[in-house]
Amino acid sequence: MQNRGDGTWAVYLARRLDDPNGQFLGMVLGTISLRYFENFFGATSLGDGSSVALAREDGALIARFSSVDRNEAWTMAPIQRALSAGGIIREPSPSMAK
Repeated sequence: MQNRGDGTWAVYLARRLDDPNGQFLGMVLGTISLRYFENFFGATSLGDGSSVALAREDGALIARFSSVDRNEAWTMAPIQRALSAGGIIREPSPSMAK
């Protein structure tokens, strides 16, 4: 979701908190900036032409490093292949295959 205050994008997390008897105590809430994922992915040593993406189960792209080149068309096909394979794929990018 986009923060209405500063325009940054973030993932919001919520978890119910119960006492030992199962009675509702409240909620634990958290926020993770999408910039965190981009910086984390960028800190890894992937090699030339490599990228990492984080996507939801419905295929929506949440974060990616390296960012999509304006000359490269982004499709959901790699995300769909990763989801079908259990979440991880390793394959050459179309621009590296040429």
